[in-house]
Amino acid sequence: MPKSDKEKREMQERSEKDFGHWLDEANIAWVYINQNPGDLFSGRLADKGRRPDFLVALPNLGVIAVDIKCESTYRNYHHFGVNKETCQQYLGFRHEFNVPVWYAFNDIEQQKTWYWIPVDDASRFPLKSERNDGSSLETPFYQIGKEDCVKVGQADDLVKLIGYLIQNLREQKNEKNEEDGTSKADRII
Repeated sequence: MPKSDKEKREMQERSEKDFGHWLDEANIAWVYINQNPGDLFSGRLADKGRRPDFLVALPNLGVIAVDIKCESTYRNYHHFGVNKETCQQYLGFRHEFNVPVWYAFNDIEQQKTWYWIPVDDASRFPLKSERNDGSSLETPFYQIGKEDCVKVGQADDLVKLIGYLIQNLREQKNEKNEEDGTSKADRII
């Protein structure tokens, strides 16, 4: 586990480079979005303040934005944490650009294994605002279980993500049909 901010930055940079190499090996087009302080971006986005690390072209489907998170799952809890404010900012980015934003967690203990989840789904997880001792956290975060993410290893491709997207579309359609009162026989995806 990294101890200093410098070590954390270096691990984050390494994860981003590994991610780019993995995309190259999979022959997937991508663009890295520089995150240096002072880089220009629209004043309209100033209050949203977040931009993802990558734009990734999914062949025949379109573009997704990806934010790389290099971290370990919290000990004994088997989940990742996503800052509530950061998540809300990425939802704003998605809204402004109409581009889905995904988190790709690179678990420190399992280098080159990515745990993917759309920001929209991440924002629906339990919000933790207290420590286990009952004291308040300065920054609330969403608890996302590893099992709720799409696990993609170095040797895998993005077919797993596409399967996840299709399953989500089916579930959303089924929920909408249930709200509309249509029968299962009427449901066509």
